Amino acid sequence: MPQRATHRRGRHRSHALRLTTLALGLQAAGMVWAQQSASADASAPAAAPASAAPASAATATATATAPAELPAVTVRATSDNETATGPVFGYVAKRSATATKTDTPIMETPQSITVITRDRIEAQGAQSVQQAMGYTAGVHAGLYGNDNRGDWGRFRGTDFTQYQDGLLNAVGYYNNVRPDVYALERIDILRGPSSMLFGQGAVGGILNLVSKRPQPEAAREIGVQFGNNNRKQVQADLTGPLDADGKWLSVSAGRAGARQRHACGLCPGQSLSDRAVADVSAEQRYVVYAAGEFPAG
Repeated sequence: MPQRATHRRGRHRSHALRLTTLALGLQAAGMVWAQQSASADASAPAAAPASAAPASAATATATATAPAELPAVTVRATSDNETATGPVFGYVAKRSATATKTDTPIMETPQSITVITRDRIEAQGAQSVQQAMGYTAGVHAGLYGNDNRGDWGRFRGTDFTQYQDGLLNAVGYYNNVRPDVYALERIDILRGPSSMLFGQGAVGGILNLVSKRPQPEAAREIGVQFGNNNRKQVQADLTGPLDADGKWLSVSAGRAGARQRHACGLCPGQSLSDRAVADVSAEQRYVVYAAGEFPAG
């Protein structure tokens, strides 16, 4: 009897163990099914944005490929109103009145013309017309070296005639007033004979010095120079309108300087002395022009 009871108890324990294992397995399966259902429910609303992603990408692509409209930009500028006697910006002039006595483009003038502009004169550091003529084709400047009596040279191997503002300026050799390059706006060099326009003249050509003209815009320039041999110089260039309406224009250009130089004695055999001789040169030019139209009466 005791043995049977023990056997029955062991059989009941094995059945209970099996039921417990089955219950635990069913519980685990239910938990897995519940988790899968929850994940499926959570992923269902997110499907709509995923499907909408291609539409948003297409919209972004269309926006990127559409041409962008920029704001309008307005640029205003004035034309280069260069004249045959006015200032030239740079080293190349486009117009001249020396060959035809009219304001004509150089490209339309069938003669050989070279214009030495104000910018070129300053770039070369020329202190005289003779120095400004250097580096010009067909021109031999400084025929007699550095001479304070005048500006010498040759055009195409022969002499030239010097004019200033279209009028004969140099007559002879020793009775001329040497023009100051500071008061000049430009220097026109016309190579070849031109007696049809200027009358009797040299065969080499014409050297026409163009003076500074009054400008409608105010400009002021004052400079001071110092050098060796106790050289001192002051210069001024003033131009602009005289009244508020701009009908009267003026220009004033000039410079004055002094230097100390050593002179040879007059006695034979006398060497250089320490005697100082003052050399003062000054030139000033003042012009008043009327600009615009005045009412009658």
